[in-house]
Amino acid sequence: MKGDWKAIRLNVDQNPNGKLLLYNIKQDPAETIDLADKNPAIVKQMEIIMDKAHTPSALFPFAGEKH
Repeated sequence: MKGDWKAIRLNVDQNPNGKLLLYNIKQDPAETIDLADKNPAIVKQMEIIMDKAHTPSALFPFAGEKH
C-alpha cells in the first residue's frame, strides 16, 4: 500500500511477474475496480516497492526462483 493505493498480484507462485492489480481503497474499499490500466505511473511505483520488499524463500518459492 501507498497512500490510498493498494496493489496485488495474483498467483505469484506461478507467475511472479504477472499483471498487477491496482485499487484506490479510499474510493473503492471493496476493491472491485482495477485501476492499473488508467494509472501506469502508480503501477510502476508499486512494482518497485514490491520488488524491494520481496524476500526469496525456499518455503514459498516463485516459479524459476533460485535460492
